[in-house]
Amino acid sequence: MTIIHVIPNLKAGGAEHFLVSLSSHFKHYIKQIIFTFEDPSNDFLFPKIGEGIECVHNKKELLKKIKSDKNALIICWMYPSIYFIEKLFFLNKINSKIVWNIRHSKFNRYQIKQKIGLLVLGVISRLKKSNIIYCASAAKKYHESYLFSKKHGRVILNGLIREIPFSKKSINESPYFLYVGRYNFSKGPDILLRVFDKFFEVNKNFKLKIVGSGWEKNYLPQKIRDKVELMGNQNDLSQIYSNASAFLLTSRTEGYPNVLAEACSFGLPIVSTNAGDSNIILEDYPYGQIVSSEKEFLIKLKELKYPDFTKRKEVGEAFRKKNRFSKTTENYLEFLKEI
Repeated sequence: MTIIHVIPNLKAGGAEHFLVSLSSHFKHYIKQIIFTFEDPSNDFLFPKIGEGIECVHNKKELLKKIKSDKNALIICWMYPSIYFIEKLFFLNKINSKIVWNIRHSKFNRYQIKQKIGLLVLGVISRLKKSNIIYCASAAKKYHESYLFSKKHGRVILNGLIREIPFSKKSINESPYFLYVGRYNFSKGPDILLRVFDKFFEVNKNFKLKIVGSGWEKNYLPQKIRDKVELMGNQNDLSQIYSNASAFLLTSRTEGYPNVLAEACSFGLPIVSTNAGDSNIILEDYPYGQIVSSEKEFLIKLKELKYPDFTKRKEVGEAFRKKNRFSKTTENYLEFLKEI
């Protein structure tokens, strides 16, 4: 079997991290090629691509590889890749097998163009009887409400895509909340800052650390600017997770929020919006709180209890055991072999 992954880029998003992990697990027994829309050599995750996995970004080269291996299976990661491949195949009369990999759960009420685009994809999926992998149960339910074919769709939860090692707790570290995510409206950065701003009014000893791209100092309210540390993308998150007091997720929409699973793997107290499959991830997790409003978010944040590091590690290890990525790879292989 040859798998050709098609993804817009190899930057630090959740889908990109998942692809890197999945391809690394497959590399010893499946030939793989990763196609990106532009040269990925400067992208954050490019150095993490496993040895032996070829990366291409030339459309003619991609076409040549697809035509030379008629048994190749194409996995389209996210909507732009689906549109790209479906158009490419239509114009070049190619009949290779395609899998749509859906990583999103929903659009907000103002995203009319995106919803129209979903309806178009839904009709195409029915006409072509498309094979679809959803990263979250919430994503499957939402897309099927936009006419996506139900016959060949399956939910394969991400699981824990990377096991970050525990690190010794630092001495003299000020207590801080941790947020991991790029600056994007769907991730609720405004919610995060408003909640922390109000929390800081009565709890001035806490800080907020933000890991992710797109954040700038001038986005922060002046009052809390010196209490928020913008860390950008980080290669090593072990100490950052290990030393945090709690983890915050403020997303308006998600598929399967990988960072939430990572926070659980460190036994962190968590306050999260009900985005994507957050409720499934936190279902049996003892330190997780799901909220439905900013007011409730602030209340739960003020009520948080902070277990000691030993107890947190015990809870984190139990979560890691239950959410091994090996189960995810087995489910992917099973689905791909059935096509």
